[in-house]
Amino acid sequence: MKQYEKRDPFFTIRDVQVMIELTAHGQETPPHALTPIHEDFHNAPPTYMYYGEEVLAGNAPAYRRAFQRDGVGERLHIA
Repeated sequence: MKQYEKRDPFFTIRDVQVMIELTAHGQETPPHALTPIHEDFHNAPPTYMYYGEEVLAGNAPAYRRAFQRDGVGERLHIA
């Protein structure tokens, strides 16, 4: 995410951190509630993601690993 932050002046890593803090309301939040990367993708349908030059594009490799971890890597298409 850090490599894209320089190109995305409107959405920074700190913005993501603040969103997590605001939605957690000071409570312990399980990882799967913060990002779908921690979900179970075994039954995922074909999934298409498009990222431009934005901070969240830094998550693309993590999504690919998560789909591969669950044996459905061929169902994820990232452009």
